[in-house]
Amino acid sequence: IEGARVLSTPDRAWVYDRVVNVVWTGSPERVAAVLPGAVAGTDLVQLATGFDQPSPAVDWAVSTDSTLYLLTHPDGSHRYTVDPTLWRVVSVRTSDASGMVLDQRWYTDFREVEGILLPRRMALSRPLDSLRISMALERINLDPSDVLECDLNVSSEAQWIDLGE
Repeated sequence: IEGARVLSTPDRAWVYDRVVNVVWTGSPERVAAVLPGAVAGTDLVQLATGFDQPSPAVDWAVSTDSTLYLLTHPDGSHRYTVDPTLWRVVSVRTSDASGMVLDQRWYTDFREVEGILLPRRMALSRPLDSLRISMALERINLDPSDVLECDLNVSSEAQWIDLGE
């Protein structure tokens, strides 16, 4: 079931909730404040593509299982799983000080798009919010023109709500 379609630029976001037939629009921060599961603020691209990388300034603890590298933050708050055959992050886990998982992401079905290896699928889980999201990347424009052309295929009967800047 497809529940929503999302379009985000650095200064504007649109979320078409197909279930309730509403389009929320506004700054990415405003849309994220109302619908935190639908838009991850201005870092939606990093969230969806796995471009969020471990900081080189951190002294990560590195371990391996039979096929993957595991990078764990010294305080245990973050863990990245890297597939060395792709040399890409395939999962990220964020935990609080007690070890409770706050956020977990998985990236799968990697394909090359214009010379860049991207995951076609991403899943996000935020257990404390009872939130689970699964995204499928259908298309991406790595070099958009000055004119933004995108069709979220919004129903003509959809209600539009502008959340402002």
